[in-house]
Amino acid sequence: MITSTSNRSIAWIAACLLPFAATTAFAATQRTFVKSIGIDNPTCALNAPCRTFGAAIAATSPGGEVIVLDSAGYGAVTIFQSVSIIAPPGIYAGISVATGTGITVNNPNAKVILEGLTINGTGGDSGIRLPQGELHVNRCSVANMLLDGISSNPIGPARLFVHDSVIRDNGGVGIKLSKNVIAVIDGVHVVNNKNNGIEADQSTSLSVTNSEMSSNGGSGLEVSAVFATNLSPRATVGNSIVNDNFSNGIFLGASDATNVATLDVVRSTVRGNGFDGIVVSIQSGGAAYATVTESLLADHVGTGFGGSTSGALLNRNTITNNQTAGVCPGTGVTTRSNNIGVNFDQVCGGGPIPTSAGF
Repeated sequence: MITSTSNRSIAWIAACLLPFAATTAFAATQRTFVKSIGIDNPTCALNAPCRTFGAAIAATSPGGEVIVLDSAGYGAVTIFQSVSIIAPPGIYAGISVATGTGITVNNPNAKVILEGLTINGTGGDSGIRLPQGELHVNRCSVANMLLDGISSNPIGPARLFVHDSVIRDNGGVGIKLSKNVIAVIDGVHVVNNKNNGIEADQSTSLSVTNSEMSSNGGSGLEVSAVFATNLSPRATVGNSIVNDNFSNGIFLGASDATNVATLDVVRSTVRGNGFDGIVVSIQSGGAAYATVTESLLADHVGTGFGGSTSGALLNRNTITNNQTAGVCPGTGVTTRSNNIGVNFDQVCGGGPIPTSAGF
């Protein structure tokens, strides 16, 4: 038989446990959900999804996942923790950016994955910004921003990985990288942006593979070490297309004796750009080194490869139908086994191809 004393004890225990039960109920969880008819709440559970990414991230434990259940717009967000935001194939997960930035990742220890999102500018400045942290952008679209599509000018450690995405029609640079960011771009279309397609300056380390940088208002790719000292940007481009940009296909530049810029291009097509295919510019003692291997440099208003380098190697390329010259073999340029087709001049200044150049 339960006595009144026992009843009082049970009631006391229940009263003591109630706050802990409430705390447990609203604790951050590994997986949360958003839905078009959701309502922001402390749990964002499958049976009570939230309406915005911001509310869902607040309810998600570090390293957890926010899952999009159906098509809708889910709002801009600043992310300070490790988290994945995932929209499965066939679901439209949008962020309309009226002001500021669509998504900002700002924690040096955070690892953030964005998958299947559509970020569209409706007056906002930037689509995605990475001040610090590690960011993976997979199967995303970033378009119509007033300034840059994706940018990283880090204040701390920053690593950016963009895969199978489209960065288009932005008012500034498609992907803008600065300082010491490490960036890997694979399977990405960077097209029709008003300025450069991809821009890497200061001491950025950039790898671009299986991608396209075409129809941009500046150069397809610009790698530069200017406006400061002790800079060393480097970029590798492989199996990619750099076509029909208003300025150069690829620009490599360095100024100041402490700056060194490096470019490697392999098995890529650089075609139909408004100035030169690949151009190198060094000033004030700066150093710039380029290698171009097994690539096509064709149909440019200027030269296929031009400029003045600290050292360049052109190896087994096809260089043809350029309106100024095929190659300007400036100081430090070595050529080996290239196929030089019909250009206005085979080399800058006309005349026969120098036998010592090793064409």
